[in-house]
Formats: sequence, C-alpha cells, structure tokens
Amino acid sequence: MKKSLFYILILIALIGLLAPIIKTGAQGGEYNLLAPLPCTGGPETGCVNGKLTTFDPSQQSNLGDYLNKMIPLLIGICAVLAVIMIVKGGIQYMTTESISGKGAGKESIKNAILGLLLALGAWLILNTINPNILKTDLSSLKQQTVEVIMNEGPEGEANAVLVDAGAPPGPTGSCKEGIQRIAGISVCGSIAQGFRNMFADASQAGCILMGGGYRSPEAQANLRRKNCNGDTTNPNANCVPPTALPGRSRHQQGLAIDFKSPSGGALKGTDFCFWWLQNNASRHGFYNLSSEPWHWSIDGK
Repeated sequence: MKKSLFYILILIALIGLLAPIIKTGAQGGEYNLLAPLPCTGGPETGCVNGKLTTFDPSQQSNLGDYLNKMIPLLIGICAVLAVIMIVKGGIQYMTTESISGKGAGKESIKNAILGLLLALGAWLILNTINPNILKTDLSSLKQQTVEVIMNEGPEGEANAVLVDAGAPPGPTGSCKEGIQRIAGISVCGSIAQGFRNMFADASQAGCILMGGGYRSPEAQANLRRKNCNGDTTNPNANCVPPTALPGRSRHQQGLAIDFKSPSGGALKGTDFCFWWLQNNASRHGFYNLSSEPWHWSIDGK
C-alpha cells in the first residue's frame, strides 16, 4: 500500500512538472504555455523578465532553442525527484523501528543525493570545459539538395540495338563531337577512334563486329513507353524489361554498342567475339555490362 502511494505521488509530481509544456494554440504560429517556465536570455529568445510564456516552433532555430530550454528543465525535474526521494527516505527512517527499514531509508536518501550530484556534476563539468557544448544551435545548418542520376541499368536482350539506325547529321544534344558511322555502327565522335582501332584488331583475329550503337532520343522514348506502361519520366517505374530514361541511356549518348552474334540475335557468352572482347576491349576503352554479353560501353553501364 505504501509503495503504491509513493508511485502515485511521483506520477502527480511529474504531471505537475510537465504540465507547463502542454501548449495551447495562439495566433502567428506561437504557442502559449499553460504556466511560465524560468529561463535565461533576452526577449529575442522569448524570455521576458526571466520567464518563458510563449514558444514559436516556426522559427529557423526552434529545435535548438527547444533543446536548450529542456536541459535545465530536466535538471530541475531531477532535483525535484531527488527531494521527493529524500523526503520518502527520511519518513521511512523516522517511522520504522526495524534496523533493515532504517537502512533502506538511509540508502534511499544516499541514492537520491548521488543522483542529483551526478546530474548537476555532468552539467557543471561540461559547462566548465566549453559552455557551447550545452548550447544547441542548428541555425547554421544549410538545406541540402540531393540529385539522384539514374544511370542505365540492364535493359535486356529485347532492347538490344542490333540494327543501327545510322548517324544523324551534325552534333547531338548528348554528343557534341557528332555521331560517326564506322563499319555500319554509329558511335559518338569521342570514342570513334577507339572503336575503329578495336574493329580493326578484332577483324585481324577473325571476329567481325556487327551490331548497333547510337539510339535517337525518339527511339529511346518510344522504347521507354513500350516497356514501362507509357512512362517516360519516373525513374522508379515498373519496366519489363528494365529500360533507361530518355537522356540516361549510353546508347542515346553514342557511348555504347550492342554487338550481334554471328549465329543471329544478340552476342552470346559462348561466341568467339565475346571471348575476344573480354580479353581486348578494355585496351580500346570499352567495358562489358556483366549481365549482358552483347552490351559494351565506355564504363560498363
């Protein structure tokens, strides 16, 4: 019974302490506290004559101000709880006749004092080392914008550029050097010499490279609509097979080639040309997308 009464008193004390934090709406985005809280600082922090009566959460530094006000409040709560425990221990010490009861009362008083000293000591030590440690200033934090660029992922054999559409005249939006047609395959001028050298070396080794490179923006958009239920803007759209957004495909930039197998269809992992490319393409600046034996680009994407 005594223990239940004690817990009830603790609960009442906590409700009384936290009641001032409960807020009621006011105009201008401010909140009126049900009871003023002791505070330090000037009027710009909402502290008037040492009392805080309103709090504006819409200010830029509102979270930092709130945390700064909560630290002394929590220390105050610790002090009140310590006093309650000391009073409880004193009552128990004076009203009991048993040695164990008096020992328990003394232990309660000792623990309350140690807990209060621990809370105050931590604050004093941190404040002595550097007072700024106890001040939370979040106003200096800047809002950051994260841009996620979706690179081309595996597009599947159904999307392979096995028939080259030819080189458009002049530079394109994604290839300033202009698209060049080499051995029936259109690539960006920035990689044209590398592909020309690779084609010559492959031919000497008995591998005739065939396929398609450049894909126009219109072709990429049409492919995206076909495979992604008409979507051409959402990078998280459900596409079967996966299809890059217009402007993201290495094919649209003229920086990727899908090679054709001599036996028909896309190049297979068992074809001689694939073996030759694996061992020699990197010398010419081309890398394979591991999930697609036919797809080779400047970065393997």
